[in-house]
Amino acid sequence: MFFLFLAVLSSATMTLILKYSEVRQQNRYAVTTLNYIMASLVLTISIILSATPLPPVQPGLFLQEFHPVVVGNEGVFSPGAAMIWILIIGMTGGCCFCAGLIFIQKSIEENGVSITGAFAKLGIVIPLCFALFLWKEIPTLFQFFGISMAFVSILMINPPWASAKNRSSSGVKTLVILFLVSGMGDFMAKLFEKYATGEAKLIYLWVVFSTALFISAWYTWQTLQQGHSISRRDIITGVMVGIPNMLTSYFLISAFKTVKTSLVFPLFSSGVIFMVTLGGVTLFREKLGKQKITAICMIVMAVIFMNTH
Repeated sequence: MFFLFLAVLSSATMTLILKYSEVRQQNRYAVTTLNYIMASLVLTISIILSATPLPPVQPGLFLQEFHPVVVGNEGVFSPGAAMIWILIIGMTGGCCFCAGLIFIQKSIEENGVSITGAFAKLGIVIPLCFALFLWKEIPTLFQFFGISMAFVSILMINPPWASAKNRSSSGVKTLVILFLVSGMGDFMAKLFEKYATGEAKLIYLWVVFSTALFISAWYTWQTLQQGHSISRRDIITGVMVGIPNMLTSYFLISAFKTVKTSLVFPLFSSGVIFMVTLGGVTLFREKLGKQKITAICMIVMAVIFMNTH
């Protein structure tokens, strides 16, 4: 649970910094790109200092050796195919990371912040379903009740029904895509944890953030071509976002080792909402209505239930 708490703290810190950049109307793509540059740089230095060995690459064994090799009670990618599968999972995760950002921005414009936040958080349904059907990670009755409360609290804080009447067909498509890419990004992290060796974690994260950097840099270049500029404030904010962004993925993967997937994602989403809401009240003087206060209380209760065995 300690790694899960650190993941929540890192994600909430990143979100609050991004909120600050939105208040200041900074170059969103520039901040995103600089964030990925910082994360990739930190990971590169970490890999060099830790002398992390690259898994062997044997393309001829790519498919025929894709089977779990039993190590204790866990399965890992076979040595001949490990690096190729890490590249596939990491690049897919990086594309999902960047696509999630793009469709969050698009959905905010088409549907508003509340419905966008709800669908982005509800993407956790995808890895939960995969974990249930692929790995039989079935929660207890109390834990299931806590998970249900977590979902309800997410919907109360970001009620999707509030703007349903004004939602266009294009907006619905954007929400569906946002739901899918957010959930698949989380599932890639779980897939890596389930079948890859622990020492390859830094390499996997480097692939994820480098892929996201490449895509984000292209969009930043497009904004520069359209006359936008990058300020010193954009650079500082991007650097500040990069470190907690990278740490969020690192701690989340570590949390999978000790906590069920069916608990990690609801706890993570609910915890981030709680801490971001708290930060919004204390740092940005946001006002909380009765509905949000009730939802926060439900989150606390959900955490208690999900830790009951």
